[in-house]
Amino acid sequence: MLHFTARRGHYTVNDKGQIGGGPNKVRHGSGWKFLGIAKTGPGFARGKQVLTFEQITPKVVKATQWRYKTSRNPRFTVIDNDHGTRRIWGDGISSMWFDEED
Repeated sequence: MLHFTARRGHYTVNDKGQIGGGPNKVRHGSGWKFLGIAKTGPGFARGKQVLTFEQITPKVVKATQWRYKTSRNPRFTVIDNDHGTRRIWGDGISSMWFDEED
């Protein structure tokens, strides 16, 4: 299972791409899907997808620097689909990891 943290809490993504967790402890379901990640920061087209859910593997996650070295601000944010609406999160991803068995 994929895990990530953002300003509002800890989230999980199952193998179907369904998001759970967060401040409201939402359960995984078909209504909230993780589509991928986008870069944040000046000079980047807001919402331009960098990696799709299918491209995010344990190897990619381990090799990614999630925060800028100087400012410590998040480098990426989540793109999701919440009950038919594509959204780009305002919160950046603080960290991302997979369960040990993945």
